[in-house]
Amino acid sequence: KGVLRLWRPGEGAAKAREAGLADVEAVVLPDFAILGVRIMQPGGSGAAVALGVIDTGAGFSALTPSAAEALQAQRSRGEVTVLGVDGRPMRMPLSSEVTLPLGGQALPRGGWETAVSLKTSSAALGDLPALKIFGNGKPTVLLGLDVLGKRRLVFAAGSGQTRHLFIGPEESL
Repeated sequence: KGVLRLWRPGEGAAKAREAGLADVEAVVLPDFAILGVRIMQPGGSGAAVALGVIDTGAGFSALTPSAAEALQAQRSRGEVTVLGVDGRPMRMPLSSEVTLPLGGQALPRGGWETAVSLKTSSAALGDLPALKIFGNGKPTVLLGLDVLGKRRLVFAAGSGQTRHLFIGPEESL
């Protein structure tokens, strides 16, 4: 709701847990100081299929072709023109109704639980220059404001490179 709160270390995570926000385990991506999360295989198998890059400055989400395949995202009608980090405009096809399950805690049998599933009505499909850099050729998803913007978010520090991103339910603002 347009509010930024800063808490003492540990207080934000405690408040987020008290409020019932989903706990998504995140890491700081080396060289970029940007959060990365696990994008899980739909269906709850516990397998991570892509790297999710948290980008609260992006107005939309985007998937590399390999991430779209892993998430079974189908191309729909329409295209979007985007400006990449390299400053060049790109035309990208769209996929509609994409579900993006985010990984939480490790499971005893291996893999991770799905902490929360985000849905976007449309995501861009293609090799954005930024996604090539972050994912180093692996399946990568840019998580933009279309899936994050109407949710309460709490960013909490952890030990080492580990962080926690707490995500609330979608709200009407």
